Amino acid sequence: MGDEGMTAGDALCYLLQRDGLTHWLSQRRRLHDVYFGRDYTNLIDKSMAALAEIRRTTESPVAGAARRLNAGQLGAIYVGRMEYGPRALGARSILANPSRRETHDLLNK
Repeated sequence: MGDEGMTAGDALCYLLQRDGLTHWLSQRRRLHDVYFGRDYTNLIDKSMAALAEIRRTTESPVAGAARRLNAGQLGAIYVGRMEYGPRALGARSILANPSRRETHDLLNK
């Protein structure tokens, strides 16, 4: 991780100080989402297809995650484009039941 996002924040801070709040607010536009990064979905699908123990399902992410966690399995959710920035999570999550001792080893495997 780095602090590459600080330069954008610095520039915005400068513009706010230079132009004032009234001008700043008049220039605002609605931000519909923050997913300006790359979409790795096809690459992830292709990589996972080579692994026999990992497969993509058509289940609802919530229902599938709940079922897997209850069964002591691992799960992952990845949807569309990533957020933009050095600390972007990328609309991706690895889900695991932390109450099981085996979870640590499964995650590392």
